[in-house]
Amino acid sequence: MTDREASLTLGDIAVLAGVQRPVVSAWRTRPKARGRYVPFPAPIDDTAPVRFRRNEIVEWLRETGRGNNPDADLDAPAWSTPDGASLEDLVTLLCLRSATGEELGELEHDDLVDMAEEIDPDDGYLLREVRAMSDVRPNARYVDDLAEASRGPTEALDRLECSRTARQRPTRELTDIAIDLIRTVAVGCARNLSPTRVPLVHAGGSHQLALALGTEFMELVVPESEQAANTRGLLRRAMIRGIETGADEPPGPSVHLRSVVGSNPGAVFGEIEYVIDGLAGQSVALILGPASLLCDELSGDAEKERAELVRRGTLVFAARLPRGLWKEAHRQALGLWVCVGHTDAPLRVTDIDKLDDLEPDDVASDVVAALNDDTSRAFRYARLRERRAVLAKQAVVPQGTKAVRLVTTEPADHRDRVTAVTQRTAEPVPGFDVHVSSTAAHISVAWSSLGQLKTQRLLSIKRGRRYDQDDHDPLGTVHVVDGTGPTGIRLDAIDAAQRHQHATRTEPGDVVYQSQKRPAAWVDPIGGALLCAPARIIRLARGAGVGPHTLAAIINRLPEQAGDPLSWNVPQLTHNLRELDDALAAATTYEAQLHDRLDALRDLTGCLIDAVAEGALTIADRSYNRGRRNEDASPQEDGTVGAVDDEGTQGHALEGR
Repeated sequence: MTDREASLTLGDIAVLAGVQRPVVSAWRTRPKARGRYVPFPAPIDDTAPVRFRRNEIVEWLRETGRGNNPDADLDAPAWSTPDGASLEDLVTLLCLRSATGEELGELEHDDLVDMAEEIDPDDGYLLREVRAMSDVRPNARYVDDLAEASRGPTEALDRLECSRTARQRPTRELTDIAIDLIRTVAVGCARNLSPTRVPLVHAGGSHQLALALGTEFMELVVPESEQAANTRGLLRRAMIRGIETGADEPPGPSVHLRSVVGSNPGAVFGEIEYVIDGLAGQSVALILGPASLLCDELSGDAEKERAELVRRGTLVFAARLPRGLWKEAHRQALGLWVCVGHTDAPLRVTDIDKLDDLEPDDVASDVVAALNDDTSRAFRYARLRERRAVLAKQAVVPQGTKAVRLVTTEPADHRDRVTAVTQRTAEPVPGFDVHVSSTAAHISVAWSSLGQLKTQRLLSIKRGRRYDQDDHDPLGTVHVVDGTGPTGIRLDAIDAAQRHQHATRTEPGDVVYQSQKRPAAWVDPIGGALLCAPARIIRLARGAGVGPHTLAAIINRLPEQAGDPLSWNVPQLTHNLRELDDALAAATTYEAQLHDRLDALRDLTGCLIDAVAEGALTIADRSYNRGRRNEDASPQEDGTVGAVDDEGTQGHALEGR
């Protein structure tokens, strides 16, 4: 392929120049660059996609200085794939060139077949593909250009996988963050198994994962049972990347890798069972799949199949991973299982609901500690999970499951903080104080998510329905409430009973909350109100370990976009539960009094401004009237009402308390 024949699309130009695709379209409409008229090159023809001659684009980038790639002239050959070329044909030729080191562009097809027979005499991954090729020379010349423009076969393959040809049949794989996480966990497991390198067994699923992890292991084992037509492509890519491959698993420990992301949901647990059955001794299996199947509550046959796998006792670690790790469905959360060949380790689980909370090294450390059942260390993420709870049709990973948090603050520090706060709250209006005393320090504090408490039937969540202003009855006695309190809509009691007999009503002690935008909550002390959606009710049961006012206070301290309410964590209080809740109830009352005073002050401010502006009132000088407090004061001559009353006493406007 000559330079004149080579072409680039707008997408190729964006990759070559190191800019976003819309930038190239903008360049086409701006012929001036650095004060000179340098029009964008004309397209070759009007066919789609629009293509441009490679040498003209390279010259235009050099003249204008546009783009972020100073080596555009050297990289350009890598991005000008031949029109109509097959990605697998190009990968096959790149594999052949990488294995021989020979240039292919000037060789005949028979010569290429001879080379393939020498490299792959058993036709394991290359020979039949070379034999089936036709019109080889343009593709072979491109592969030579690609190899020359790249820093080794691995970079050449990376560029080929991002080329125009690859983009024509996109596969939306895992993100780099997901790959880095699985790689870190897999390497941690391997080092825990043996001080020397162990093999990685590809048990099916994503080739992307196997290739990303293969370089970290002794070899990549692709069992013959897993070999299919697309497996040959995996072996070719492994050869290009310099990854040793084999079909037989060597004796000793190994790490098995299986991705069921994108698999048929009905076949997922059968595929996982096949992987677990292949584990021997100390070997470890990493299984990546949808959290909806691996972690969440299930029902029917799917729940039974998963329960059978959990009952075996091979599952030692399960994690719900944050959304955004799978490009195909960025809103779907993934789940990770770590299984072992033996059955004497307890199950530990965790819910990592935000990407900002994801630290691959810490996840790997927790996995290794779970494999060894190491109770001498603190887990950042994982918590023990009773298998019998999972077998009782509960979720493997209840939402919001986090590790126990270690307490580092001394009791005296807590006392000082409370004292400092009450020095402010004890001021009149009226005063509010909390009396505390030091107690023995606790090494750790247990926290549970609302999802865990719901699973344990220690709370229930009730939904409301929508009401609007048309439902309002000024004389009504039944309030409609949401997460911030009464909405101002009231209904007649009889009408409410007849028209909304199945509507959700609050009970005394219910926590009414909202999770949209900024979370907010309050406790209904009376009950009987109608709940307006999207607000919901949390109804705590005895033994929940937290009081309603404590729960409401925790919700009100959450930041914006706090995530799924079931993942919100609350402390499990073993002492002073009622005393803390009573103190927070009093704090809520105090806050309401302050808001009432502030509202009154705002009303007073508005009234004073309006009254004085309209001439209805005058404000007397307070210092003057203090001196005349016992003297007579006459009304204003103009007939307006002054700030001095009929008895000559100054009427105070506001006392600064």
